[in-house]
Amino acid sequence: MREYRKWIAAGVLLLFAVLSIILGLQCRRYARMLLSQQAAERWQGDSEMRFAQISCFRPVGQEVGLTELDAFRAGLDGALSEASLETTEDLRLWTDAYSTLTTLRVQGTKTTIETDAYAVGGEFFFFHPMTLLSGSYFAESDLARDRVVLTRELAWALFGAVDVAGMEVVIDSTPYLVAGVVDPDSDPASTAARAGGLALYLPYDRIYAYTDRAISCYELVLADPISDFAKNVVETRFPALGEVLENSRRYELGQIWTLLSDYGQRSMNVSGVLYPTWENAARYTEDMMALFLVLTMLTALLPVGALVFLVVVVLRSLKTRGKRVANRLRDRFI
Repeated sequence: MREYRKWIAAGVLLLFAVLSIILGLQCRRYARMLLSQQAAERWQGDSEMRFAQISCFRPVGQEVGLTELDAFRAGLDGALSEASLETTEDLRLWTDAYSTLTTLRVQGTKTTIETDAYAVGGEFFFFHPMTLLSGSYFAESDLARDRVVLTRELAWALFGAVDVAGMEVVIDSTPYLVAGVVDPDSDPASTAARAGGLALYLPYDRIYAYTDRAISCYELVLADPISDFAKNVVETRFPALGEVLENSRRYELGQIWTLLSDYGQRSMNVSGVLYPTWENAARYTEDMMALFLVLTMLTALLPVGALVFLVVVVLRSLKTRGKRVANRLRDRFI
């Protein structure tokens, strides 16, 4: 009976240890889930220079414009020079993107529909590399500014197909060519954050060419030679600051632990910021990581406690045996 209980206890400990490992792996999986949070890693590539990804979100009614953004961009190289860093042909020290969300009525061959529309600029699709189902992205450097990218759901609603690159949509009586169709990320976080999935992306200046104070989200990858250098540059130089966070460090265990210690207040948003879908997805992954971290720690308590107890018992046994051997040797030779 005693041996039977030992086997049951060993089985329970093994079960908890396996559960702890599985939960820990789930925590790590969420940390690597979103490509939109890994721009600094992609930009760094094989370079030895460290980079950080920074996001700045503006409250509703306090957006910034291209004039202010261009002034900030012009100052970036100065900030890097002050840190003895210079851009070379082989190493660009920063890249960025900006965006804002609005609503537009779009006409296709099948229907006219009101949809979310992201007016974007910079290297937006580098930061958000959604899967292309047909066609291509557009870039800020393109001479043609009359191209849009549709999500799969919007392409189906407008045309009944996804292979529609080169076809035409009409927005506010203006024709646009479909550059490509993308499949938005289908991971649990992005699925939870995306309402309906109907969306299009178009060049920022096609909507805000005259009234440009509308940028609500600014994203930057910047050289980070010492910890917090990139974040400090944004916090000290970006116009009308808003919320600033460092994406490239947000999934470190220390950051998740800090999130746990401030869990109640996290649910309250008093800043007036409306987060884009990718930031809502990132916050979802942080919450899930916090949950899995707690579960990992709880399930690890029993096997870790048993291991510590076993180590103590073994050490005590070795100590007792060592004393016995020492006493025998002393009695024999002394």
